[in-house]
Amino acid sequence: MNLAMQFRPALETEAALLSAIAIDSNAHWPYPAAQLAAWRDELLITPQMVSSLPTFVAEIDCDLAGFFLLRPTAPH
Repeated sequence: MNLAMQFRPALETEAALLSAIAIDSNAHWPYPAAQLAAWRDELLITPQMVSSLPTFVAEIDCDLAGFFLLRPTAPH
C-alpha cells in the first residue's frame, strides 16, 4: 500500500483538534503529569493563531496525521 502525505492550510475550525494533537503528542513521552499541565496553555492552538500564523496540516488518505504552525520570534 502506498500512502501519500499531503499538506494543506489549516482551517480555523480545526484549532481545537490541533490543540488535542499537540497535547496528546507530548503526553506520548514520559513527562510527569505536572509538567504536561504546565505546558497546556503553550500547546493551545486558537482559531486566531490559525488565521494569523502560517499553519498547515498533514493528511494521509484524508485523515489528519499532524500539523505545524510557524510562530516567528524575530521581525526578520
